[in-house]
Amino acid sequence: MIADSANQQSVTFPQEATPIFDLVAKMVLRKRTEDENDLDREAGLATSA
Repeated sequence: MIADSANQQSVTFPQEATPIFDLVAKMVLRKRTEDENDLDREAGLATSA
């Protein structure tokens, strides 16, 4: 869902700017998934303890 909105936004920018916005969107998505994985790991440790 987030990736779709990011792709739609990049279309409105000048063509040469789209790779930059795509890169930023990928970085944000990657960071967000890492945070979720950390939360899942902590939750798993808490439930197993």
